[in-house]
Amino acid sequence: MNFMLRIGDYKKITSDRNLFNQIVYTPISDAIKLLNERQKDPELISRVKKLLHGNIPKVFRDNKCGIMARQLATPNFENKRFISLAKENKLHPVFVEYFDDKFTSNNKYKHSLGQLHIQNKIDKNGNRVV
Repeated sequence: MNFMLRIGDYKKITSDRNLFNQIVYTPISDAIKLLNERQKDPELISRVKKLLHGNIPKVFRDNKCGIMARQLATPNFENKRFISLAKENKLHPVFVEYFDDKFTSNNKYKHSLGQLHIQNKIDKNGNRVV
């Protein structure tokens, strides 16, 4: 990015999708570089072990992981895309749910997360896909 934005220039940021993406999201390649650097940082590793009292889940000790945190891990296109991106980048996909959150059907969004949506489609070869 070759220009400066003033803090609070929300209208400009939210009106330009590319600018928004540049400011809000970290490219996967940059995130993986950062992950690799952090996994080689002995001071950081020591601090994490101390903070977690050595109780690091096996999945994180044994794999480079991509993390998706949501109220409820749901079989939707967002998570399908996440799994694809993780695998493309040689990351083990891990879903984290908020166990302390209250799940209630009174919340329309949370209720929708618990519904399994079946989509009938036809692929490019004319075959039915469920």
